[in-house]
Amino acid sequence: SVAAVRGAGGEDGDPEGGGARPRVVYRMPGAEAAVDEAFDAVVCATQPQAARALVKGGCRELYEGLDGFEYEESVVIVHHDARLMPRHVDDWAPMNVLLSSGDRAMFTMWCSEASERWRDDGVADKRASLFQTWNPFLHLEGSGERVAGLDVPPLDGEEKRIVFERPVFSLATLGALDKLRAAQGKNGIFLAGAYARRAIPLQESGVVSAMAVCEALGVKVPWAGETLDRAALLDKYRRRESPEEAWLRRALLAGSAAGLGASWYLLYRPRGESG
Repeated sequence: SVAAVRGAGGEDGDPEGGGARPRVVYRMPGAEAAVDEAFDAVVCATQPQAARALVKGGCRELYEGLDGFEYEESVVIVHHDARLMPRHVDDWAPMNVLLSSGDRAMFTMWCSEASERWRDDGVADKRASLFQTWNPFLHLEGSGERVAGLDVPPLDGEEKRIVFERPVFSLATLGALDKLRAAQGKNGIFLAGAYARRAIPLQESGVVSAMAVCEALGVKVPWAGETLDRAALLDKYRRRESPEEAWLRRALLAGSAAGLGASWYLLYRPRGESG
């Protein structure tokens, strides 16, 4: 496990602290003593709250940028409990979103239908299928009380329950991202992760942030030229309007405008004025 990352130049980059390269203090599994080792560069590819603890003494600017994130708890359960699916089986889809009477949303993936590798043709009752639910909530039988998150009792056929702490993106987060971008690579320390880009924090964003770190370190990403420009792709396949179609569209718009103007005049013309 990694205990700390020290920036090049010593504590918080102080040139008098010594050390031309960043250093990492870590302990190998089963070892009693920690190791203090120097590296050419250090990449923290972990959640921002973990990265913040690691770089506290390595780079003040990165630490302050990571301090600008807020977090929320997210619960994921893998189970076989159909109570977290739509009430009627005919309404089931591979991906299902249910809303509570408040502002809580629950997302359940019907794994048996979402992917061939999870399909279980031997299950006769669809309600015994494999499900994966994010941010679960459940109305208890009898009392009707709604419980959510970790308060949800053990589900039927529950296989795994995991709690994640995820960053919450807001307007304040944009300022934090600007700080991180400006400090990226300072004292030999880089950050990579889905949170480190101005984008939806998905796996793709994490990959793109890692590619940016590679390029900053002088490493060419083999597939960089193969990435798709979605806007260009859509533009390529969008059907072009012919000159005749363009003329017809303009004529229809002009005719509609003239008709609307005439109708307005007939409805609101001064009294006594004849048509």
